[in-house]
Amino acid sequence: MRSLADQGRFIELAVRLAADLAALEAGHPYRAGLAEAGDAAPLLEELGACYWRLARFPEADTTLRRARKLREARGDGEPSLAPVLERQAALAHYLGDPQAEPLFHRAIAAHEAAHGADNLEVAVARRNFGAYLRDEGSEVAARAELEHAVDRLEQLAGTWHGGYAAALKALATLDFFSGESGAAVAKAEAALKVCLRA
Repeated sequence: MRSLADQGRFIELAVRLAADLAALEAGHPYRAGLAEAGDAAPLLEELGACYWRLARFPEADTTLRRARKLREARGDGEPSLAPVLERQAALAHYLGDPQAEPLFHRAIAAHEAAHGADNLEVAVARRNFGAYLRDEGSEVAARAELEHAVDRLEQLAGTWHGGYAAALKALATLDFFSGESGAAVAKAEAALKVCLRA
């Protein structure tokens, strides 16, 4: 659980970002060039992430959709869309939106276009997709994604990385749901060791 201090910082950040966005959209002279350059997209992405952390999910969804539409209208390629697509996919997953799966596929493809298939960003996106598949009850597909993510994260970032621990935890949860409690405990303990080292 986030501390009250963290919540306060996210609230302050959201207020500042919303004010910056309002100034940008109002065409204030000192920001007019930024508005023409389409620089609202990064502000919208960051504001959407703040809203997510503050559990203001409808606002997060609306804000992230606006960021994606701005980038798409500007003709930005998939690489610059990858972070907003991944945030939208995670939010859709959390909200039970049926658009989650296509958004995860698109986010993974965007990360692959930006970084190549064997990259940390791709591995993290596949871990998130695996967790989504697990929650949707697609055990075989979830296991394939999560095992791949664990392997790639270990190879690319090492066993000290938080993403590796998160992938182990997601796989441990799948093992538990599948009745493999021994494997679940072993993976959960390994994930905890990573977290304690951080």
